[in-house]
Amino acid sequence: MYKSLSSAEKISLINRVLQGESVSKVCREAGISRTIFYRWLAEYKKTKLSQSLLEHRRPRGQSHWRHVSGLEELVLQIVMEYPHFSAQRITDEINKMSPKTEVSTYTTYMLLKRFDLTTPQKRIKHVASKKEPQAVTKKISQNLDDLMRVSKHSSARAMGAILPQVVGSCITLAVFFLIAYHSSNKFGIPWWFNNSPLDQISQKNDKIAKDTKVVPQNPPQADFLQEANFKWGVLAVNTNKSRYLPHEKVKVSFGVLDNVGGTICNANLILKIIRPTGKDDLLSVKNGSITLLPDCWGNKGTTHSDYITSYEAREIGRYEMELIAETENGSYAGKRSFLVLDSLPFSIQRTGPSRIYPPTLYPMVYRVRSYRDFEGTISQMIPDDFQISRLPTVLGYRAIQSMGESKMVSWHVSLKKGEEVALGYEFKAPYTSPQLYTLGPLQFREPQFAFVDESGWQIASDAIMTHNFSNVASASAK
Repeated sequence: MYKSLSSAEKISLINRVLQGESVSKVCREAGISRTIFYRWLAEYKKTKLSQSLLEHRRPRGQSHWRHVSGLEELVLQIVMEYPHFSAQRITDEINKMSPKTEVSTYTTYMLLKRFDLTTPQKRIKHVASKKEPQAVTKKISQNLDDLMRVSKHSSARAMGAILPQVVGSCITLAVFFLIAYHSSNKFGIPWWFNNSPLDQISQKNDKIAKDTKVVPQNPPQADFLQEANFKWGVLAVNTNKSRYLPHEKVKVSFGVLDNVGGTICNANLILKIIRPTGKDDLLSVKNGSITLLPDCWGNKGTTHSDYITSYEAREIGRYEMELIAETENGSYAGKRSFLVLDSLPFSIQRTGPSRIYPPTLYPMVYRVRSYRDFEGTISQMIPDDFQISRLPTVLGYRAIQSMGESKMVSWHVSLKKGEEVALGYEFKAPYTSPQLYTLGPLQFREPQFAFVDESGWQIASDAIMTHNFSNVASASAK
């Protein structure tokens, strides 16, 4: 959380920039985002006075969220409808439904904390506990009444129309009690929410447990081995970060395999990026905005991606990416997303392969810049059957802890605001192809603070063949 600056301090920063200093340098040293600085600069240029900068924007008194009537009820209403939403998504919904309220993510989190609903699993359990059978029973009673009324005053055709509703309601009630009977997992969540690991609770939203700032004491095991139908092939999509500041370049890399794990280097990739405002941008191999790199040809070990592109994200919010790969075997689609925020606790830049040749050793590197003082543990969940070793050019991991089908790699890190550290490892994947793996997001933990990055890193594992290849891990370390 950034410190509050006085009016004099704000004016001093503006004067430094007006005298020729870099905006990025000034903002980095002050620990503020460029978006906030440009807002101050615009106000200063407009009024030529510092008075507007003296105003404390944080709500106080009766305008504070603790005194806004109906806010708690609104949060609970959204939780009931969308229990898998993160605190950020709930905040967005509140501001859409009540524009004058203008609550922050912190406000939403504090309200969720008041009701002990700070994690997705707690919210899902809360919603499940509210689904009482009385509502179903009432519906059945209404349908039975309709059936009796039709039987007395209407034709057989009308009775035939109402009868399926009664039967459907009875089936619904039976299913409800069956679900209640089987509700026995460790989170107390009915089993229909638990047909896959926690990170896969909602297959349409791959960030369920990743937006929340609170990390479970014992992190759930991630679904690193993607269960997929490889009749078409494998498609891996990665961005160099999962959270960006406005106007940063989003670098996207792709790996495409056929149904036997062979590398595809003649696919027509079409990437549609949907902005927070709903408008979209189209990038593709055909129009030249997606580039095929020379190292793609042939199944071989390389740290370079097969296909790459870049995109400047100007608007704040969530960007959805829809990718279509057109090949000789047909077309295949995949979805991913990234966030653009006006401030971040950490900048996390990821460098790794989107496609691998299993016998080869590959580097995975994370460059972390901290926008706050941090001293604690950074950890990551990876597949248990991945062999990892230290990478000499970065901070080595402190410990590896096996956790069933996954293992946790952790580093002890001490950073002052503005400092940067590179951490990572080398890995070798199992001799399995075709396959799609996901390395988990980085998790940051201090005694009174926790943060989880937005998304993990996808890896497509190509066919195992006999050929010559370079030691890519050694090359990447240079």
